[in-house]
Amino acid sequence: MEHRCGTRYALEYPVTLRLADSHSVSGVIGNLAAGGLLIQALSEPPPRHSLVEVVIHTPRALPGLWRWPAMVLRSGEDHAALMFDRLRFAELPDLLIAIREAQADDYWRPATAAARNHSSVGSMTARVRGSASG
Repeated sequence: MEHRCGTRYALEYPVTLRLADSHSVSGVIGNLAAGGLLIQALSEPPPRHSLVEVVIHTPRALPGLWRWPAMVLRSGEDHAALMFDRLRFAELPDLLIAIREAQADDYWRPATAAARNHSSVGSMTARVRGSASG
């Protein structure tokens, strides 16, 4: 049964997961939605059903660190699907803008997708902003 809520936005951006035992693992966001995200290239996938804190660093945009509690729904060899503790419709547009600004400043920009992500995150943000206000 499908449980996704909201539009998923494909992008590549670094993310850290803080696990319950206080250690952290790093990965790359594969897609992001108001209800959760898919993380790829995880250094160490967390166990299924574990509670984690998703930490996204955006150096130029406030708040600078985005910290959202989540639960691991699926976990594989190098990826994990997470569900946020609540829907993030209000925060998602600001996070997408912050990621776009960080990519524009070359804070983190994957060589394989730099041009594609720079333009697509901007257009995603405009669409999300429009739907969030209505």
